[in-house]
Amino acid sequence: MSFTVLLLVLFEIGYSLADGHCDGIDPHKRLDCGYYGITKQQCVDRHCCYDNSVQGVPWCFKSKKDLENKCQSIAVHKRADCGWIGITKVVCQRRGCCYDDRGYNGESKYCFYPRGSKCYGIPPPKRRDCGYPGIQREKCENDRGCCFDHTVRGVPWCFHGHERPNPPPNPPTNPPPSPPLKVSPVPPLINSLIPPSIPAPKPSRSPTSPQGSGEEPMKDAYDGLIDSLLSDE
Repeated sequence: MSFTVLLLVLFEIGYSLADGHCDGIDPHKRLDCGYYGITKQQCVDRHCCYDNSVQGVPWCFKSKKDLENKCQSIAVHKRADCGWIGITKVVCQRRGCCYDDRGYNGESKYCFYPRGSKCYGIPPPKRRDCGYPGIQREKCENDRGCCFDHTVRGVPWCFHGHERPNPPPNPPTNPPPSPPLKVSPVPPLINSLIPPSIPAPKPSRSPTSPQGSGEEPMKDAYDGLIDSLLSDE
């Protein structure tokens, strides 16, 4: 009986013991990854850790890998505000942001943008204004799709996030070149029916072409023409 109970306890603890990314996280510093009443399977489906052996802390919480990549590795002075005074952890995480309520002598924001967010890592002096004086967070984020951080004076509170690079255009698809036209040789039978080329006849000598000296034929023709004209008279 005791062995069965032990197995059940280990099964309920489950994911934190099976995955090294869930070991060694201080229960009182867990970042909630679920909601009240979430089951182990629902928590695992979120790729989070589950441990219900400690009361008063989140049972479903973010793993070391998730914390290191998104939240814990962000230096305090680089945290950009993702919430407002009095924001709760649940509301902050529902916004897709990190929550850390350790004050760090008042230098840190409790709710801040994680790594990978379009609003992460933009130095305040390099913010590009996306709003107007007095714009509220809801208008900035929801209507304009921009980032909002009101904790730094003298810079835009509503500002553009990192631009997502456009995918490279597809290379033009030119149609393949047409294959060269193949001329079939003339079959021998047809070739035998084609008459051979006849050479052009050489120009024959005109009967009026002069022969010898060429003077006598012309003189006789001239005399005959004169005689004919005189006889008509």
